[in-house]
Amino acid sequence: MTKTRLLTVEEFGDAFQARVLPTRLASQIRLKGQWLKRCGFPAGSLAKVTIVSPGVLDIRLITRSETPEQNSARLQVMQRLDSAVAFVDREAVQKGRAVLEEELLTLLPSSVH
Repeated sequence: MTKTRLLTVEEFGDAFQARVLPTRLASQIRLKGQWLKRCGFPAGSLAKVTIVSPGVLDIRLITRSETPEQNSARLQVMQRLDSAVAFVDREAVQKGRAVLEEELLTLLPSSVH
């Protein structure tokens, strides 16, 4: 099943602060919708994004076995990070999310990533 979606690469960051520090702006691509779920990426799952070459990303679902308690705890942490965006510098939250995702990868058996 090959389907194509056209998505806009958007500017991400605080435009007000970017006037002082232009490096505060970055790019983002938002992936969301029922189509993503139908493609095998359910909410709460972990995806690995690999830079294949300039302009080419590879996105793959990481399958793992976790207990319902581990899943619940992971989702709670992710929700707390998401809600912190309103109170904390967005860049810091993104760094925190990246650190959390790296920690989650270290918990997985090496055969799944």
